[in-house]
Amino acid sequence: MRYATASEPRFDLRTARREAPGLTPLRVAYLSDLHFRGGSGPMAEAIAASVETRNVDLVLLGGDYADSRAGWRHVEALAVRLAAGRTVLAIGGNHDRWWGLKRTERLLQGAGCSWIHHDTAAIDWYGARIRIDGDLPRGRDAGAALRLLCLHAPLRPGAFAPHYDVAFAGHLHGGQVVLWRRGESLYPAKWLYPQNVLARRVAGCDYYVSKGLGDTLPLRWNCRRDLLLLDAGASPV
Repeated sequence: MRYATASEPRFDLRTARREAPGLTPLRVAYLSDLHFRGGSGPMAEAIAASVETRNVDLVLLGGDYADSRAGWRHVEALAVRLAAGRTVLAIGGNHDRWWGLKRTERLLQGAGCSWIHHDTAAIDWYGARIRIDGDLPRGRDAGAALRLLCLHAPLRPGAFAPHYDVAFAGHLHGGQVVLWRRGESLYPAKWLYPQNVLARRVAGCDYYVSKGLGDTLPLRWNCRRDLLLLDAGASPV
């Protein structure tokens, strides 16, 4: 599996491709670990502009939205922009439990997003069905043209991988400090968190782990924040 990385001023864009015969081309964005505070307006603007200018069709929000009450106004403003003209599906993260998952759900739904935490969404995309499971792997769905899993914390892929085409996760922030990289693994955090990788393929499932777009402890070295893009569908003729 391959992906391309492009650098923006505030974060990297990692763009991958998944072949899906018979599926009209679809662009998916996965955003996780915003950890917004009162001063996060410029980051929110940069994320919204990046999604808007890249013709994203479907946005998956992977949780951990704000670390302060003031940060929620930027989460809400971002969610409103993301939901304008595209489908946005959201799950919660561990930090969202401090705020309250129900409050998080209400805020994001009020901004135009759909809440799929421990739930499933099915989207009709030009006659093809896309299935998205939110933070809880489920069984095989042979009737879906594309099967996506949106996680917050990465899980061991062995159990769920055969049931999905693509899975996304966040939570680990890449370890925030990367001293060296071996293949897709980021060290030294990989020693503590086996899923601290950028990408891997297991049982036909492409599994991507985001380094996140924010941090509770704002310390990073050699570990740029990132936003994941997926182009899925049939290859152009």
